[in-house]
Amino acid sequence: MNQLGPVQLDLISAAFRHASDSERLAATSADQTFHLAGLALECIQKATLVDASLNRAIGHVGDPSSEVAWSSARALDPWCRRYALDVDTIPEWFIECRYERTGTRKKQDATKALETAWSAWDLIACALFVDGRIPRGFEW
Repeated sequence: MNQLGPVQLDLISAAFRHASDSERLAATSADQTFHLAGLALECIQKATLVDASLNRAIGHVGDPSSEVAWSSARALDPWCRRYALDVDTIPEWFIECRYERTGTRKKQDATKALETAWSAWDLIACALFVDGRIPRGFEW
């Protein structure tokens, strides 16, 4: 079984960082918590792609072609399909939410988004690690 490449490992690290930062901001900024939780979810899912060039083709959640691109990636890439675990989404999240007016997101929405991001990170990162795809000594 092949270990993940540098792009996928960067995405795992970014997902952890975004979720951690989101958690730290939860008490002071629902907007930032929500935005970073969505990025964390997106990064951990993209870490499952064997062909890192698909990241750009998939784009961001909320892009019209994103779901079609994800469906194609899962159909063509057995590893991506393997890690397409029962992960919830954050339906209201889209990349442009970073430009929303302060106060747009409510604390309960941000909290749910953060829980969703951590749940996905736990499921996917654990599965990748157990499968031997994350090298020993990897710094999260």
